[in-house]
Amino acid sequence: MLKHHIKASVYLAAQGLAFRGHNQGQGGANRGNFVELVTVLGEFSSNAMVNKAVTDFNPVFSGLSSDIQNDLILCLYEHLAGEIKRRIAAAPFLSVMADETTDISNMSQMAVSVRLVHEGTVCEYLVDLVDVSSDRTAETLTACICESLKFVGITKDSMIIGQSYDGASNMAGSMNSVQVNLQKIWPYAEFVHCYAHKWALVAQSASKRIPDVSLFFGFLHNLTKFFRASPKRATLLTSALLAASSTRWLSRGKSVSTVSSKFSELCHVLARVSTNSEGFDSGACAEAKGLVMQLRSVKNVFLLMLFRKIF
Repeated sequence: MLKHHIKASVYLAAQGLAFRGHNQGQGGANRGNFVELVTVLGEFSSNAMVNKAVTDFNPVFSGLSSDIQNDLILCLYEHLAGEIKRRIAAAPFLSVMADETTDISNMSQMAVSVRLVHEGTVCEYLVDLVDVSSDRTAETLTACICESLKFVGITKDSMIIGQSYDGASNMAGSMNSVQVNLQKIWPYAEFVHCYAHKWALVAQSASKRIPDVSLFFGFLHNLTKFFRASPKRATLLTSALLAASSTRWLSRGKSVSTVSSKFSELCHVLARVSTNSEGFDSGACAEAKGLVMQLRSVKNVFLLMLFRKIF
């Protein structure tokens, strides 16, 4: 029965799904992913004990309680952490990566990862998520990284040969930063600016220096915003346009590809809106007329084709 529950836990963890719902009681309409999955699997199980435990009320033990779920999650975590520690201990060289981001609850979290070679394959493992909302100074972030690395068995004697972050001054500065502080602990830990972040900065800087390119990406932003701002307009398209992030330049490549593939459809829809044939307000009609003229311009068509090739 425990094996049956473990398989359900592994599945939910691998898919990144929540275990519990609002009401896990016997009469609940939706008792959460774990209970519902275990129940469905139990109905088809050849094991009578499993079948009875999940389909009938068992006052002794069913393995469906919140405490049991937490125990299973903790066991999975400890098993994976143990395997990561074993691979770290066997690796002759290690690199450290860290990045901070703010989640939807406005909590600033720093992800700490380790990069190594295991049996000829380059592997990266997330070892910790640290709440750094209250303090993001270089000293505090350094202490958090060291504490996270200590948990997986990385000490002062470990051979750290690399560290990689974005270009923020508290992470990558040449005077008082995380990379400088860590080099005092691990002298061979050479800092490498994250290449994806560096490429994004190069592309962003280059686009700002070329007025036509800067205007082109501004046009793509306005085009996407025009449809995403109104459900009525969005329904005129067969699929939604992807919004372009201001910092993640890969999203601009996806936006270029989408607009390029939907070029004819976008021209047709914008023309329909501009003629006010379906009761749109005058502001939307005027905006659509301006957008379709920009979309059909030789300059923007050329840049659309060019950046589709580049991205």
